[in-house]
Amino acid sequence: MKTRNTLFVALLALAGLFTLSAFQTATPKFGVVDLGVIAEKSKLGAKKKVEFDTMKGKINELMNFIGTHKVVSAEECQKLRELWLTEKPTDDQKKQLDNMKTSVVQRKGEWDTLVRKVNPDAAEKDRLNTLAEMTNASREVLRQWNSEFGVLMQQLANSSEQEVVDKVREAVKKHAKAQGYTMVFETTVAVYGANDVTEDALKVMDQDNP
Repeated sequence: MKTRNTLFVALLALAGLFTLSAFQTATPKFGVVDLGVIAEKSKLGAKKKVEFDTMKGKINELMNFIGTHKVVSAEECQKLRELWLTEKPTDDQKKQLDNMKTSVVQRKGEWDTLVRKVNPDAAEKDRLNTLAEMTNASREVLRQWNSEFGVLMQQLANSSEQEVVDKVREAVKKHAKAQGYTMVFETTVAVYGANDVTEDALKVMDQDNP
């Protein structure tokens, strides 16, 4: 499952300038801002990155657990997913998850023992068939999840980017208006521009989005 190395890159690449003609002073006043720095260093940006990384970590843990132990029914896979990815699990949910994980680990041990048996009896063969069906089911679930979780993480990244970038723009406009700027350019547009308002806009961003 592919995920991007950073949140914010794509949308910030579209940034241009902030026109504040309604607040022009007699003498035009121009500034520059690095939106990427504000997005990455802001409290909201850091919060969204933690949320993204936490979800990504949980998904990887879930898929690694099932992929390692394999002997998991389709119904158990869905229940594990529900419990594993719950944002704030209750004590009861935590206990359910621990019990399920223990059961799966024990079943994997049973599978490993049975497949090494040279002459399994009829009951053991039946059990092996049942466990093999679970293994096939979990393999199919993981195949589906690999695509599904990729889409899910892409959507989460996009929504996080959009929220942070929108708030960054609001902060820049608020600061520019308060300081009487005619226009503020993104640093990719005005590379050598003076009056860098990045740090001041970052303070506004954090004040408004603690």
